[in-house]
Amino acid sequence: MRQTLTLKLHQQLAITPELKQSLHLLQISSLELRAEIQQAIESNPLLEHESELLAANSAGSENEATESMTDATANDETELGDAINSETLPQELPVDTVWEDTWIDAAPRLGSTAREDVDFPPHAASRSLQDDLLWQLQTSRLPESDLAIATAIIYSINEDGWLGEPLSDILESVEDAPVDVARAEAVLKVVQSFEPSGVGARSLGECLCLQLSDVPEDTFGRALALDLVANHLPLLAGPDIAAVSAATGASEHEARSALGLILSLNPRPGQSLAYTEDNYHPPDVMVRKFEGRWQVELNRDAWPSLGIHPQYQRMIERGSKTEDNAYLKEKLGEARWFLRGLRGRSETLLRVASEIVASQRRFLEHGPSALMPMVLQDVADALGMHESTISRVTANKYMQTPHGLFELKYFFPPALVAPDGSQVSSVAIRTRIQTLVREEDPRRPLSDAVIMKTLSSEGITVARRTIAKYREALKIPSSSARKVR
Repeated sequence: MRQTLTLKLHQQLAITPELKQSLHLLQISSLELRAEIQQAIESNPLLEHESELLAANSAGSENEATESMTDATANDETELGDAINSETLPQELPVDTVWEDTWIDAAPRLGSTAREDVDFPPHAASRSLQDDLLWQLQTSRLPESDLAIATAIIYSINEDGWLGEPLSDILESVEDAPVDVARAEAVLKVVQSFEPSGVGARSLGECLCLQLSDVPEDTFGRALALDLVANHLPLLAGPDIAAVSAATGASEHEARSALGLILSLNPRPGQSLAYTEDNYHPPDVMVRKFEGRWQVELNRDAWPSLGIHPQYQRMIERGSKTEDNAYLKEKLGEARWFLRGLRGRSETLLRVASEIVASQRRFLEHGPSALMPMVLQDVADALGMHESTISRVTANKYMQTPHGLFELKYFFPPALVAPDGSQVSSVAIRTRIQTLVREEDPRRPLSDAVIMKTLSSEGITVARRTIAKYREALKIPSSSARKVR
């Protein structure tokens, strides 16, 4: 067997640190991008906020004007300053340098001495139900001696808004002198007057009574509703107008109005508001209609603009052989790669968002019910990109539309194929189910079979079990549970 040497040529994609950084910037959210930019500014002296650069340029212009008015005895220093200021960048600039210029636009001066003031705002602080109740407690006129009792009560309220412990157990945690129960009950009444309505209740009946107390007294059916939640709560398990009328002696019309009021209440008032920090998502892309055309633009307020510090750049251009200049050259390369990654992220995001808007124009005109089925590969083929790139761009990015704020992945709903070959998005079906249930007669709610027939008459063919699955996902009870007898 004879050994031989052969040469083969093949291409291989090397994941360089710069490419890895670009891919990372492409897939992170705007909030995470803020943190990346802040870290880059802290580690690279050549990177600055645009406001800092404008302030430095203004200071340089003022210095030039002052130097031009100096005495002739400083001619040698003036000539040196003119020589430095006359240095300009080469005529052929790299692409990333042009991009740096586009990041420097008019902005109010914040001052270079207050570096902390120009840092972008942190992530929205997380708030809880207890935080809101304690804030309301501070604005109340409760005596100083009762604040400890009220604070202990507030910290015993669970996420549903109910008082999770007996009042007697709560009073044991108060470090003051023994508290009278009647006094604690009075403090609890004050806490129960806070928002959201119904907070601090110890039972379902008390929770509903607190909310009904906030309903105007002249509301028809209010008195009967208060009587029902206080004395006839079991009747509300399966609303029966005839049983309510027989038990209370009220007319059918009044009983129906009272049940309608009760059904509009929230048995878990603590969940009526969103308190988690994840609910805050600044839009990355803005879509608005202007002169009959939909326009897509990046939200520049979602992340700060950057540029390269001109003073350090001039030092590098003088070509000094010092160790400091070598360090600055290294940081200049890192800064340009970072700005190039930001440029690539913005350009790719804008292209993908524009293609989504072009494909989902019916959604912008008519809302979620008109959302068309679409997959990532459709956008990838239209833009000449890889599907994985589209996946990275649409992850954790949000678009502000006339119908609200949506994640970009929302515009890629799966499709259901009808027997005739037509396709409809699952989001459109869910939206239509919600609309049908919202507009139904409470005394004759629509069953899954009726909803299926209604959708079929509208050209949407879907199985009954699919209707049931979507209805359960939307947390809509069955027709028998929704029926008001």
